[in-house]
Amino acid sequence: DEISACLVGSELCIRYSLYPASALHVTVATFHAFTQPPSLVVSEDVLAEQWKSVFDAATSMPEWPTLALQLSIDRAQIGKRAGILLWKDTSGGMDAMRQCIRTAAKQLEPQLQATGISLDTLRIPGIVHSTFLRFYQVPTTPGPVIQERFQEQVVLSRCRTQSRLPS
Repeated sequence: DEISACLVGSELCIRYSLYPASALHVTVATFHAFTQPPSLVVSEDVLAEQWKSVFDAATSMPEWPTLALQLSIDRAQIGKRAGILLWKDTSGGMDAMRQCIRTAAKQLEPQLQATGISLDTLRIPGIVHSTFLRFYQVPTTPGPVIQERFQEQVVLSRCRTQSRLPS
């Protein structure tokens, strides 16, 4: 298939998961990663309650966007662990939401710390992206080679196909 064609040699059989369209999302922020278990001091209920208070404070700020986000696909790329769609946010809404979350978290830091929660668990990506593919194991094919082949064999071939479709 098209993804396997981006790999070389024995790696052609590396398994991957292609996300269904219904599972695509854009991460605004990760308050506490599911891969990081709660500490012995903080329960999942306390984590949920406290981070919800940060989210509620953020969404109450006047800077929180009220208009729909305007996202368009900027480009697609595939690397050693995953394939992502990079989005262009022409509305500025994503940056505004992320800044409100940062501000609210900082304002509520004493409350979070009192319950044993550190702001170190808050992750706000520097890009606007959706993961569409995840490798089950890391390929040994160099990342730039995978990306180059992906651009040539998947992205560009799709563009050529779409440009030939009748309007």
